[in-house]
Amino acid sequence: MAKIDGCVSTPNGSLQKYNHITGKTTTISRNMPCDINDPTRLNKNYTSIIESNPISNAQILKIQRKIAYDQY
Repeated sequence: MAKIDGCVSTPNGSLQKYNHITGKTTTISRNMPCDINDPTRLNKNYTSIIESNPISNAQILKIQRKIAYDQY
């Protein structure tokens, strides 16, 4: 088994990080695009093309910086 940390964006709009040392998963963000049909969705950032308020590039960069910072 690979001993690496990993991140995943889930259908409910959360970004989660797995820590291989502790074996725990933490939620980094609850503002990712989500599936409109997910009953557990956490926001209204739908992945639809017609959505009027998509996640911005600035928000994506902020999340990427947090991921990179948290790894060290």
